[in-house]
Amino acid sequence: MGPLEELPVEHLREQFEVNAFGPHRVTRATLPSMRRRGSGTVVNVSSVYGRTTMLGQGAYCGAKFALEAMSDTLRAEVSRHGIDVVLIEPGPVETRFGETALRTIENLDRTGAYEWFDGLYDGRGTIDRAPGALRPEAVAEVVVEAASDPDPDARYRSSPYGAALLLDRLAPTTVRDRALRLVQRLA
Repeated sequence: MGPLEELPVEHLREQFEVNAFGPHRVTRATLPSMRRRGSGTVVNVSSVYGRTTMLGQGAYCGAKFALEAMSDTLRAEVSRHGIDVVLIEPGPVETRFGETALRTIENLDRTGAYEWFDGLYDGRGTIDRAPGALRPEAVAEVVVEAASDPDPDARYRSSPYGAALLLDRLAPTTVRDRALRLVQRLA
């Protein structure tokens, strides 16, 4: 977590290892048996940030965007083999994600150019306690539902932020950029 300029490349690489390369490795290992059976469902856990962005979370958003693109491509590639590919897109979940992410700030080579970042993420753990944060069990239920549905949806949004995400995707980039600048000013 942190402004992209201040993130060491290793932090960016770690996000992609966990959130894009890891699911890719698991998928590659399981697809042959699914193909032989002529059925199966690949369930990738993405995030609301796989479809939008947030200040100070560019590495995470980038890795989740990659997972979304890979899943959408894979869905088309394996559909003729009877295999479904599903994305779970939870919003904030009551875990230690925020606490863990905020600890990475201590290792940043701070430039002094992003004082808004400190204001935005001052309250440690607030990411995990966002309004409408889901319990982990709620996300697990969505995963089970998607994995066991004989005709699953391509995406499952297990978040109260689903409508806002849809608006974000439909709004012009200039509107989203203005909104992020407003968040910076208010931080």
